[in-house]
Amino acid sequence: MTLPSEEELALAARDTWPLRELLALADWFTAERKLTGTGVPRPDDIRALVSDLDLWPGATKEQAAERAEKLKRLRAARELPEFLALWRTAVALGLIEVDSGRARACPEVRDGTSPRRTLDLWVALFERAITGDPDPEDLFDVGRFGSGLIRDLLDDLYAEPDDTEVSLSTLASTIIEELARPGAQLSGASPELIDHSRRMAHMTLYQTALGIGSNGGIRLVDHTGGEARAEFAPERGLLPIYSLTLDESVSGPRDSEIVCAAVLTPLGRYGVRRMFLAEGVDAPLLGGLARAGAVELLDALRRLPREVRVAEIKAWAALRTAQEAVTEIAEACAEPTGDGAVRRIIASEVLRALGGPALPPVRVLLASDRPAVAGLAASTLIGAPDLPPEEVEEVIGSHGLWFTIDSAAGLLHTGESALAGALRSEDAGEGLPFTRLLFQSSGEVWRGDHPQTLSVLDAVGRLHPDRKVAKAARRAAYKARSRA
Repeated sequence: MTLPSEEELALAARDTWPLRELLALADWFTAERKLTGTGVPRPDDIRALVSDLDLWPGATKEQAAERAEKLKRLRAARELPEFLALWRTAVALGLIEVDSGRARACPEVRDGTSPRRTLDLWVALFERAITGDPDPEDLFDVGRFGSGLIRDLLDDLYAEPDDTEVSLSTLASTIIEELARPGAQLSGASPELIDHSRRMAHMTLYQTALGIGSNGGIRLVDHTGGEARAEFAPERGLLPIYSLTLDESVSGPRDSEIVCAAVLTPLGRYGVRRMFLAEGVDAPLLGGLARAGAVELLDALRRLPREVRVAEIKAWAALRTAQEAVTEIAEACAEPTGDGAVRRIIASEVLRALGGPALPPVRVLLASDRPAVAGLAASTLIGAPDLPPEEVEEVIGSHGLWFTIDSAAGLLHTGESALAGALRSEDAGEGLPFTRLLFQSSGEVWRGDHPQTLSVLDAVGRLHPDRKVAKAARRAAYKARSRA
């Protein structure tokens, strides 16, 4: 996956709820303020800062009027739990320092929080929005059921390509189907109970996703049709998943389901990735190998899809000259056997991806006195685009036997199934040219100086789908064994 820069993410984080309000609240205490005996701001200060900072700007008219009346009559912070939750969170996050009955903003608020500190604060709030708060007067209350569902949603979103929409209805159905499997919580439940559970899961998913949305981690996309949408009142903050008639005994439940999907925002991707890393789950970033050593690069590329490798190779090569890149890659896979053979398979792909500027230093490697390095250069050159046919034939003639055995050895090192797949490809006209080696090289394959010639020939004799080729490989293996 990809992520914007920390600076860009921090800018977005500063504009999310409740971090925006928390930073503004802390900054209001730049001048030291006296607190009440219970360690909270005095009513006059609460009235002033709520007005100065325009806290809760998204409140409806009814909510704003009710809050204004509360503020007018306020005698203690506990009478305004929304403010008390913000205050306690600001103190808990270290944005406000409380000492000897007085409060002041911490130095980082006065100086401006760094991008990394801003993101640390946002992630702390993001995680609390997912798991809920133990304090009933705190900012988030998603409940145990909602917490589990929202984590399922976040895991699904993270597993998809960037900007993918995940249907809340589909996810709710999948979750309930899992719970209804034999031996699970809803195993044997009636269809009515299962349907009711699906509805509740859908509604809870929506409500908790709405909370994560205000935190900036998820963007909700409403695809509800016009007729169903007319029954809801989004301008008053009401967008229920289902609308039921008041008297179900008369007409039964009326299913007026909205069609809503969730998209993980860049901030959400950042937050989920931080959670995964904290749990010990590997969560690599695209381009994250740019500063890796060549060994780390080659080993990591083996685990990545081919389309992702291209971007990683470009990011890595951008920090090196062609000569430096070729030298690093050659040294990283110079070990004749084992992991060296596996790395050379990927190394050829890396060197070809470097393009034309890499060809001259690769040609120089053909003369290396280390067969593994010369073989790497040969396999790179014959696969390079626009290489003259006569040069391709020359390279195959001088190094083809060695690098073909080497490629098979690398596949064999990862498991016989990998080599078997390559041999099936050859049988279909692609892949490793063992047929050519066994039947068009004067029968001298068994004389090859690759240290794993015998093990490769034995494997080809067992695994090649063409009986004629397999028999020739076994005959060559016999000769190689006799020679040894």
